[in-house]
Amino acid sequence: MADLGAAGLRQGLSEVDEIAGRSDIDMNGSDGWYRWLDKAAKFDGPSADKLGPWQRAPISDVEDAKMLLRLLPIWLFTIFYWTVLAQGTTFAVAQIGTSNRHLGGSFEVPPGSVAPLTFNVTILIVLPLYERFFIPFARKLTGMAEGITVLQRIGVGMGLPVIAMALAALAEAKRLEVVRDLHVEDDPDAVLPFSMWWFVPQFATLAFAEVFVYPGQLDFFYNEAPDSMQSLGTALMYCTISGGYFSSSAIVSLVNGATRTAVSEGWLQANINTSRLDKYYWLLCIIAAVNFGFYLAVSRWHQYKQVRKPSSCSESSASSSDFAVDETSSSQQQQTPDPPEAAATQPDT
Repeated sequence: MADLGAAGLRQGLSEVDEIAGRSDIDMNGSDGWYRWLDKAAKFDGPSADKLGPWQRAPISDVEDAKMLLRLLPIWLFTIFYWTVLAQGTTFAVAQIGTSNRHLGGSFEVPPGSVAPLTFNVTILIVLPLYERFFIPFARKLTGMAEGITVLQRIGVGMGLPVIAMALAALAEAKRLEVVRDLHVEDDPDAVLPFSMWWFVPQFATLAFAEVFVYPGQLDFFYNEAPDSMQSLGTALMYCTISGGYFSSSAIVSLVNGATRTAVSEGWLQANINTSRLDKYYWLLCIIAAVNFGFYLAVSRWHQYKQVRKPSSCSESSASSSDFAVDETSSSQQQQTPDPPEAAATQPDT
C-alpha cells in the first residue's frame, strides 16, 4: 500500500515538474475564481491505482481548462460588436435606397455599395496610420512594444459602436423628418431630397472600430489560449462573428414582438418610412453602452497568460543588445588561435 501511494506521489510530482517548465502557466497560485478546479488534480483515494481518468486529471489539463475559462468572459462581451455591425449594414440598405445617391450628375451609387465602399476606404486609411503613427506614439507613453495591451485595443473598438449607433439614430431621425415634410409615409419607394452622405459617418465609425476589434481578437484568443489549443482560440474568435449575426436576428424578433400592438406593426416594418428605426438604433446604442461597461469590468479582472517574453521596449532592446554582445564574444572566441602548448604537443612531420 505504501509503495502504491509513493508511486502516485511520484506521478503527481512529475506532472508538477512538467508544467513548471511551461511558460504559459502561472505557478504562483494566482488563479482567482478558477482555483476550485485544482480539486480535479488532487489525490482523493488511498492509492494511485484506484484513481481512474474520471476521478482526477493531470495538472497540465487543469491549467489548460483554467486558461480556456478565462477567455469566456471576454468572448461573451465582444460578440455585440458584430451584432451592431450586422444591424448597421442591413436596414441601412433600405434607408440609403430612399436617399439621393447621385455622383457627378448622371452616376447613381447602388444602395448596397455605400457601406462596403465606406468600410474598405476607412480601413485602408486608418490601418496604416495606426501602425505608422499611433503605435510609435503610444510606445513612447507606455513603454510597451505594442503601444497598448491587446485588451485595450479591443476596448477601443468596443466603445465606438455606441457612437456609431447614436450617429445612425440621428441620421434616421433627420430622414424621417424629411419624409413627414413631404408626406410620403405611404410611399416607401419615394426618393427623398436627402443625401446618402448622412449615412457615411456611422459606417466609417464601425470600420474604424473594426481596425481595433478584429486584429485584437485574433491576437488575444490565439495567444491567450493554451499552447496545445491555439487553433481552438482562433475558432472562438470566429464564433463571436457568427454569434453576433445570429443575435442580431434574435434582437429584431424580440423588438418586433415587444413593439407590435393592435394599431401598430411595431418599430420594424416592411415600409421603411413608417418604421421607427431611430428608436431602434437608440436601443442598440444603450445596449452597446451597457455591453461596453461589462467588457471594461471583465477585461480589468482578466489575468494574462504567463509568457516569457519582453513586455516593454527597454526589455526588448536590452535582450537584443545582450544577444549582440554574446554573438560578438562567441565570434571572437572562434577566431582565437590555439595556445602555444597545444601547438607544441603536435608531432613533428
